[in-house]
Amino acid sequence: HIRSDGIIIYTDALIDTDEISYTKLDQQDKNLSVNLNGNTIFSITNGNHTLVNNTDYSIADYRIILSHQYLNGLAAGDYELKINFAPAGETNLDPNLILPNSTAKLYVEKTSQQLPPENAKFNNLNSSYTHGDTPGTISLNGGSGTGAVTYASTNPDVAAINSTTGEITILKAGTFNIVATKAADENYEELIVTSNEIAVNRRSVTITGVTAENKVYDGTTNATPVTSSASIDGIVNGDDLSFFTGTATFTDKNVADRKTVSFAGFALTGNDAANYNLSAQPADATANISVKPLNILNIKIKDKVFDGTKTAEFDGNPALEGLVVGDNVILINGTAYIHQC
Repeated sequence: HIRSDGIIIYTDALIDTDEISYTKLDQQDKNLSVNLNGNTIFSITNGNHTLVNNTDYSIADYRIILSHQYLNGLAAGDYELKINFAPAGETNLDPNLILPNSTAKLYVEKTSQQLPPENAKFNNLNSSYTHGDTPGTISLNGGSGTGAVTYASTNPDVAAINSTTGEITILKAGTFNIVATKAADENYEELIVTSNEIAVNRRSVTITGVTAENKVYDGTTNATPVTSSASIDGIVNGDDLSFFTGTATFTDKNVADRKTVSFAGFALTGNDAANYNLSAQPADATANISVKPLNILNIKIKDKVFDGTKTAEFDGNPALEGLVVGDNVILINGTAYIHQC
């Protein structure tokens, strides 16, 4: 450069750092290495904004130190800093004396939100439920910033969730996950949290009020169940659930009162049967087995010559009618008498 007092040759200043990255809310200043070569920094601009020395940045030991307060005030994005240098020894600067500017890329990134504990990602969320439960409202146990939280179920046929309030409604047995999304804001990235798999178990129910009919002895332990007053205990209101009638069995075939009758083969049916588990067969009942009447056939009396007595003699062997096949019953003949008119 030619001045009135002679010719001056300037050596350009150099920026040794081409780019820097800053994460929002980081409390650490960021450094740009610079080789001034005897020059001074005239200005630093970021777009239309000129940084303020000793506020937005400072200079020390061949470093341009960008203040974290200034960096935090920037929106996340990509920037280009222009550093303009003043020639060595110049105080009253002619704009024509400003040395060619150097540039450095500045990347401002949003910070990650706080992750919830692995085993406690949500408040008021159980690892399992039972069909018919009312879980209530859950909330995300974590996240940062001002972004709104929304919720979704990975299997809304099993469990639905209100996207804004977090209220869960159990609909049927199965499995599902809850996905919470906390939106990004000016400082934080979006956060997506997925729960562990949650099971909705079948609801256990019982059949009550089943009785058994009394019967006449038939040589078997078969009993007849009576379900006219039976019901299912534990049904969720509005569900379609009924039952198939099974079998009933006496403890043995013999005649007696108040004999124990047990039940088997009762099963659930209906559109919502898949959401239920029959916890046990109906409770034992009691019923009577009464004696079976038999008839005596083929009773004949022999004719006889008057002998002055009333005794008579059977002609042939009487037989029993109505015996159960396989039963061993012997008819013991009694005494026959002739009644005189």
